[in-house]
Amino acid sequence: MTSRGYKNLLMRYHSSTGLQHRRKQLRNRWDQLKGLYQFWKYINLRSGFGRSYNSVVADDQFWKDHTKNKSKWKKLRHGPPENLDQLEQIFQHVAVDGSSSSIPGENIGGEDEYDEDDGSPISDNTRKRATSTTATSPTKKTKSPMVKIMKGLLDSMKAYSDATQKTLQNMATRKEELMDESMKKAQALIGRAVWCNRR
Repeated sequence: MTSRGYKNLLMRYHSSTGLQHRRKQLRNRWDQLKGLYQFWKYINLRSGFGRSYNSVVADDQFWKDHTKNKSKWKKLRHGPPENLDQLEQIFQHVAVDGSSSSIPGENIGGEDEYDEDDGSPISDNTRKRATSTTATSPTKKTKSPMVKIMKGLLDSMKAYSDATQKTLQNMATRKEELMDESMKKAQALIGRAVWCNRR
């Protein structure tokens, strides 16, 4: 942030809160919150972790290694940071989480692009591709990291939905079986009562 940006921020902060802070204090807090937000994004995008309601499940060693000297980060083990919505507004396009990273020489483009290399050899004399007589497999679409994440979430939700549906179906079947048993017992009791009345 520029000096002018800090000056404006300090003035607005003072007018809204009535508190007077120095630029260095504001900068330190900014860096702490940015680090907290980046770590939250990192643990949510990283594969291999379990998920619990609003938290990430990882072993004790991971938390010990990654939260060393970061007491605020340790709270993320039990849930998202306070004011997550505001942190997203502030750092969404500023914090680096790896989802938009690229490698020099990597094909940069949309997910609908195809690899145009048909795999046929290039002739040294003419620098043209020789025609291939064998059939080549169709080229695959490249998918953005966000598409992969969304697909993973969708698959997880579908698996959870299937498991829930199966459990509900088992419960309904069991309930029907119990009702049938109760009906048979009631009919047997009625039959005995009728038989006793006839005597």
